[in-house]
Amino acid sequence: MYNIGMLKDWLELRKYPIIVPGKSIILLRINYLWLAIRYPRKDHKSKSSTLVDSQGIVWNNFNRWLRFQVRYIHQKKWARSPIIRAVTLVNLSNFEQSDLAKIPSEMLAIIEDAVNRYLDVFEGVEALEFRNWFIRNYLLCDAFSGWGTNPIKDSGTYLEIGPGLGGALSLAVLGNPQRIYSYDTAQMQDIFSVLKEPFSPESTRVTLIPVNITATFDLLRNEEIIENVIAFWSYTELKHEDREKYFELLKKAKRIHIACNENFEGISNFDYLEKLAGELNMNIRYKGLNEIFNTVLPGYQQKHRVYLLYK
Repeated sequence: MYNIGMLKDWLELRKYPIIVPGKSIILLRINYLWLAIRYPRKDHKSKSSTLVDSQGIVWNNFNRWLRFQVRYIHQKKWARSPIIRAVTLVNLSNFEQSDLAKIPSEMLAIIEDAVNRYLDVFEGVEALEFRNWFIRNYLLCDAFSGWGTNPIKDSGTYLEIGPGLGGALSLAVLGNPQRIYSYDTAQMQDIFSVLKEPFSPESTRVTLIPVNITATFDLLRNEEIIENVIAFWSYTELKHEDREKYFELLKKAKRIHIACNENFEGISNFDYLEKLAGELNMNIRYKGLNEIFNTVLPGYQQKHRVYLLYK
């Protein structure tokens, strides 16, 4: 019965086409079927199978594939799945020494600690790949340290929109924030939740808020100030109406760190963020990724920026 149910759900994925650079949809479906057969999960307890999606066609389709992954593929193999490698565990190439020199020794130790904890949970990803991924997220968080902020090091409340597999959020867990909130789809929260035990006791400061189960955007109504809101290629990859759901949260933020591409589904993100800063009565500045990384960027990221909105 388990295999029949799995095959039925696998066939349903045909209704939800996705685009993963360098991968054909046929190969993706074969890869997922192979992972489910070769590494089956038999203790499925996810809540996400009953969800109503509300994140737009692109993310709805990705979530359908993630739902299949959570239900049928062993959690040890989650980090190696094509979807995870396409949308969250990306751009894992080595760094120039000049980039590594920007990271203080105590932060390198935290990164190494995080790498080892991830290796305890996931198979199929090399230590060097996880290390490069954490380094990239740290350097993004450190982009505006010259203006006195790095959300991993700052105290107070840390709120991340779309942390995915947790490249920045996990460093915050091992860093200084006193309270940490993760806003993501229940499918990604299912995947990230397996890291809570390896990151214990620090992970007791983390609250996972699935954005596509119930209206949870008022959970922080008693939180007067959010020290830092983080959104790396997440908030700016939502439809207008889904971005608006976060407006009340953003009004509470002292600082907002956003990494984005130039456009998303017809929205000019650069113009949008200038307007958002005005609506929030915040100052705004940005850096191109080539100002943050000395390492050569992939072509598709050449025009990407990191923004800081601040009061």
